Amino acid sequence: MWNETADHEHGAGGWAGGESSFMTDRKPDSKAATLGDRLPVPVTISNLNEHFSATDDKYIIGNFRFATVQTVGIVKEINQEGTTWSYDLCDPNNEAMEYRALKYENEGSNSDQSSIVEGTRVRAIGKLKSFDGSNSIMLFNITPVTDDKDFTIFELEAEAARLFFQKNMNDKLKSDASSRGFQGMLAPPKSRAGQQPMQQSSQGSDKKERLYPAQSQVNVEGDLRQRVTAVLKGVSEEAHEEGSNILWIAEQLQEKDIKKLRDCLSGMVENGLAYTTTDEETFSVI
Repeated sequence: MWNETADHEHGAGGWAGGESSFMTDRKPDSKAATLGDRLPVPVTISNLNEHFSATDDKYIIGNFRFATVQTVGIVKEINQEGTTWSYDLCDPNNEAMEYRALKYENEGSNSDQSSIVEGTRVRAIGKLKSFDGSNSIMLFNITPVTDDKDFTIFELEAEAARLFFQKNMNDKLKSDASSRGFQGMLAPPKSRAGQQPMQQSSQGSDKKERLYPAQSQVNVEGDLRQRVTAVLKGVSEEAHEEGSNILWIAEQLQEKDIKKLRDCLSGMVENGLAYTTTDEETFSVI
């Protein structure tokens, strides 16, 4: 989900948690601006067309400005020129609203574009760019959306994100005065019903928390994905942008089964949780 995807540093509970927000117009050189430029906000093609600022390549919701987006569209036309793929996408609910997405492939890349065909729905994730009067998404990843439930979930996420940032819920949730009376997941942590205090370990309260969950607590597949996510989120800002090679990831995890790790990373890419950077063997987490 969009609020789970953005659960990032400093223990932030989704986009509304911690001190890191996606408002990139407060401190242009702050970590918040860096996160806002990288992490994708779900948005329909119609809203993207209506609220895109070509002057700074940002999608604007209220006081918030995003450079990276996630959208779903129907492929109207595909063109290839050398190693560049161009996709003309339209809003599934309003075909008059279109947006262009571009995917650059490295020389010798074995990326398979055969699953992306005209007339099908796709999920596109990438950075916004305006050049010479043409607005486009510079793609990190593009994948087919074949399940109607996945599309319905995206529509709900996009609307929830629009309302969340339009109403500036990020700041309201941080304010004791404005959040008083909120219930459920919107309630401040101390006032959530049924919340139990953390139990102290029998080894003492100063025992360091494990980086990875105990194997008995989660299944093997889920555990591997969580471990991969932890490793990729733990790299420096510069390394995050460049990405981490699969062999380096395997070394950090002490994972000898490279095929199993590659399948896990491929699944994360397909689900919009990660993307390839410099080549098909180098990954960064969203």
